[in-house]
Amino acid sequence: MAQAAAPSKLKTKNIACPAAEYESKKRAFEIVSQSLDVQVQSFEKEIVVTGNGSLEKAVKVIEKIVSAQGRLADNDVMKLIEDVSTQFNIANTTINVGSTTFAAKTKGQAECIKTIRLPANDVCLLVGPAGTGKTFLACAHAAELFEKKAVDKIVVARPAVEAGEKLGYLPGGMEEKIDPYLQPIYDSFEKIWGAEKLKKMRAEKRLQIVPLGFLRGRTIEKAAIVGDEMQNATAEQMRMFITRLGTGSKMYICGDRYQSDLPTTEEHGLNYALRTLEDIEGFAIFQFAFSDTVRHPRVKAAEEAFARDREAQKTQAPAAANDSRQP
Repeated sequence: MAQAAAPSKLKTKNIACPAAEYESKKRAFEIVSQSLDVQVQSFEKEIVVTGNGSLEKAVKVIEKIVSAQGRLADNDVMKLIEDVSTQFNIANTTINVGSTTFAAKTKGQAECIKTIRLPANDVCLLVGPAGTGKTFLACAHAAELFEKKAVDKIVVARPAVEAGEKLGYLPGGMEEKIDPYLQPIYDSFEKIWGAEKLKKMRAEKRLQIVPLGFLRGRTIEKAAIVGDEMQNATAEQMRMFITRLGTGSKMYICGDRYQSDLPTTEEHGLNYALRTLEDIEGFAIFQFAFSDTVRHPRVKAAEEAFARDREAQKTQAPAAANDSRQP
């Protein structure tokens, strides 16, 4: 006869709280106890919380209840539990590169990590405002796949759109000409691996960072392939990039559809891909929100203002066209 599994060892956490405060908020503590399967008891000037997996989560909620002014309605307590649970889920969604762990910083980043982890998603389009971590998450997951020997190399491409990928007029050798366009990628991998590992990966050509046009004619097998700033690729370049995908490879396409440097009369490659690849098996589209911005708070504010202006321009354009047709 099989033996029953031994119960997990209970853990205890003490939180400073006068008995009178506990009594005035007893209903809130009961909701926490029921919702998170912990025991909440008052002993003189402390609350003692006992439980297993949800203990740390319960402690966070109880600390917020204790610090709150006055009693909390049941709905407010449930909202606190939901908010804290979301934060715990985000923090526990990670990309692991060797001994280094990169935790999601927002709900969107956590959902993105889950999306790119799915083996069925061979090509992941990561789209959204500046500063949401699109490129870093793609590079970090590519590094994780490499460390796990799921791929043999990482190839990252960026359109050098400002020079039309004709870099001859710039001073220096080829590497010096293209480095300014690729520096943000070097920065990401230095953060992921450190300077020494990055140097080694480049020297062994396990990490290849090139202008987009340099991929033409290649079939890239058993590799993690990242296309960055792909709103600056043309539709033709996007077709070329996606068709480089070889056996055993995974592809990430990153960009902000509203920050293209291409002529406005031309549909850029990112919009072209989003329009044509939706609902195609093996292609996953993940859209970040403004709330996922992890740069300076002013970046989020600016992006929201730009979005409002775009919507206003769309509304004004038909009205102007109608006015022009009036006799």
